[in-house]
Amino acid sequence: MYIKETKKIINRIVEIAENGAVNHEIQNNVIAQVGGVHNLVIDDVERFKNTAKGIAKGCADLGKSITFDEAMVKTAVATLLKDEEFENEQTPLVLAQQLEKTTQYLKIQDFRDDPYIKNIKIKDTTVGDLKLFTDKLPALTFITINSLLFKKSMYALPQIGFFDEELAYPMIKKIGAQDLYAVGPAEINTCKAAISNAKGKVLNLGLSLGYFAYMASLKDDVEKVTIVENDKDLIELFKQTILPQFEHPEKIEIVQKDSFEYLDGLQDKTFDYCFIDILKDEQEYLTYLKLKKLCHKFKKMQVCFKHENDIGIQLSNFVYIQMVNDCSRLMESFSQTEPPQLEGIDLEIFNIIKKAYSKVKITDSSDIDHYLHPKTIIKML
Repeated sequence: MYIKETKKIINRIVEIAENGAVNHEIQNNVIAQVGGVHNLVIDDVERFKNTAKGIAKGCADLGKSITFDEAMVKTAVATLLKDEEFENEQTPLVLAQQLEKTTQYLKIQDFRDDPYIKNIKIKDTTVGDLKLFTDKLPALTFITINSLLFKKSMYALPQIGFFDEELAYPMIKKIGAQDLYAVGPAEINTCKAAISNAKGKVLNLGLSLGYFAYMASLKDDVEKVTIVENDKDLIELFKQTILPQFEHPEKIEIVQKDSFEYLDGLQDKTFDYCFIDILKDEQEYLTYLKLKKLCHKFKKMQVCFKHENDIGIQLSNFVYIQMVNDCSRLMESFSQTEPPQLEGIDLEIFNIIKKAYSKVKITDSSDIDHYLHPKTIIKML
């Protein structure tokens, strides 16, 4: 990567480092409460609602009328940030204003009206070490409901939601391990674009609970959905309990095979659309990068990765490290610390990014933000 050595460009790199510092605080102080491991739960629902009513009344008294739903969101955000500590005292105020735009007070009926949730009845079933059951979250549990929302370089916000009633949703868990697959608001929202774009002959890598396959098979313009899954117990569990409830089971074909092997031997034009759902979360950078490279040969088949937006946002850290490395002697004049030393998988990922960006030329400060944007990163790869 070539970076023109101007003060304006270096200043922009330093400014972005400040964004990264705030983003790190968001990860630690906000996402940790909604990410699925230790979700924040409000025990007293009525007290929470009364607080929201008080906020709505207070705004009305000041001549700034807001709806009850908006007041519920303000109450939720205030609760999330209440006991958190930030290095910059202005951060909570600014963050609250932004989170109020990315947090939703969800209606339980909207979730229940989703075709999969409405039509697929879950019966407790165990196959091998996999157990299918209906899990439940208490009312006012704060959860992530969609991909991260990119705001600016090295800065992204979680999309948060909460219900005022108990949420019951399908879950598959490996006995003795953490949760494995679920169909909740996040699954529904992150699959929407892929379902909308699916057409013709569709390839689905990764079975999960079959949400994408079910929704895609409902479409008139989808001829067939081929699911590639390597877990024989998951396939058997799906065939026993979920597939018989599909409205169009004749559209479904299941192939037990490793996704990498299947893609490696796949000819272009075999399918019109491919949805890749084998990445358990946005942290599987290396798996994503290897799959991305494998998919370069497909010119006719449209490929969509689940979590790709979040992965692009996370990979911006590696692009930024390269920018800092290429400006390391200039960074000294701005009292910057040495770039982090990478090793293992991180170093492997960094080298892939470095190769992809090897011919990039940054001659204006706006180029910095362009090449740090997740959409640019995804395109470059």
